[in-house]
Amino acid sequence: MFQTNQRVECVDDEFAPGIESLYSKTPIDGGFYTIRDIAPGQAPDMSPEIAVTLQGLNNPSGRGGLERAFSAERFVAAD
Repeated sequence: MFQTNQRVECVDDEFAPGIESLYSKTPIDGGFYTIRDIAPGQAPDMSPEIAVTLQGLNNPSGRGGLERAFSAERFVAAD
């Protein structure tokens, strides 16, 4: 699994329509990012997932006051 400060590459930037109303910025397929934080998250279908926040992509808070994050499954470790 990932760690904070680890460099990752986005491999899935297909977001549901309307997501732009919830996020200021989203990762781009093929883009490289550094993980800022890792936390338990919740997928749109309410199932549990691992969520990551990324350096340079600051987003508004969601439910519970935590910054909106992205599913770790959208990323792979960068070499």
